Amino acid sequence: MTSILIGGGAFGKVYKEWFNGQWCAVKKVPDDPRNITEDLLRREENIYCTVNHPNVVKLVGRIYKEAGRWCFPMELIDGPDLKDVMFHPIQITLPIKSKIITGMCEGLLYLHNKGIAHRDLKPDNIKVENYTFRTVIIDLGLAKFQNDFYSGNNMGNLAYAAPEIIHQPYTKRNRKSDVWAMGKIIGELLVGYQIVHNNPAHYQVLLQEYPGYCEVVSEMIDGSPTPRATMDQVIDRIRRAEGQIGGSEPLVRVLRPLQSPLQPHHQPGPAGVQTMEPFRELHLELPPNFTLPNPLPPNHTITLNYITSTGGGLIQIKGEVQTKHGRIHHVWWMKSVPNALEMNSSPRFLK
Repeated sequence: MTSILIGGGAFGKVYKEWFNGQWCAVKKVPDDPRNITEDLLRREENIYCTVNHPNVVKLVGRIYKEAGRWCFPMELIDGPDLKDVMFHPIQITLPIKSKIITGMCEGLLYLHNKGIAHRDLKPDNIKVENYTFRTVIIDLGLAKFQNDFYSGNNMGNLAYAAPEIIHQPYTKRNRKSDVWAMGKIIGELLVGYQIVHNNPAHYQVLLQEYPGYCEVVSEMIDGSPTPRATMDQVIDRIRRAEGQIGGSEPLVRVLRPLQSPLQPHHQPGPAGVQTMEPFRELHLELPPNFTLPNPLPPNHTITLNYITSTGGGLIQIKGEVQTKHGRIHHVWWMKSVPNALEMNSSPRFLK
């Protein structure tokens, strides 16, 4: 059976496998009663079986045990983690950021209305589907129902932990700490970098050019859980913010490179671009008479800006080519045609 490693965490690894007639993301957790008991795994399964929402990952079959590991067959999301989208050298446009924000907030609202706290929200645990930009909250391994919020250890990440979790170690993660983490994620997605100073006043300064989100995010990251907003209280404004932005900017398409690189291209021609689908390559043509310096500079970034005319109208290429040791290291480029904009990223070329 084909099994391709596509991710992993503290408690197990995730593989792309064929399961019940479809490709799935199968999370495999080692059977180690000292750390992970069957009761805990059944609790996680019960949470997955409770949820059914397009912005929350689905369990597509019952968990099973195989070769000493517990296996969770999950919906496969064909696309990158939000972290790869947030901190990519070329930022996606505001309408797509807005669509992503609304999607992940709808997913968290759904979980909270079901009485479930995720308890480990971070960009790594949110997927963005290629082409559609559907946002999906994944990894409910630490999630708990409302009546179980105050049991167990705080095992989630610290970078997106609410202040009460950091400063009061015995405070358990719950829906309020989820909201804080989501507010931080929204802020970082909008500005395109990791925010270190986590106080509402700082966020208001950073997000002043995003009026639809500025006040909402400030309420979500309030340092005290009591006045902190709930998802019910902010969701309408989140939806309105997306509607106000609407289609004011062109959309982009994000393609994520695979782990195994293609061979570098030294001459003009097809730029190899890989998607998350491991059995397919997508080749995108640069303009036929576009040329790079020969030989390439050893360590340099070459800025591209090329305009040509075809039967379909004007085409403009903008982007960068990074070189390393005189070889192409990474390529980012955007092709703008009438009423459309595509963003593409080549694989990373390393020795």
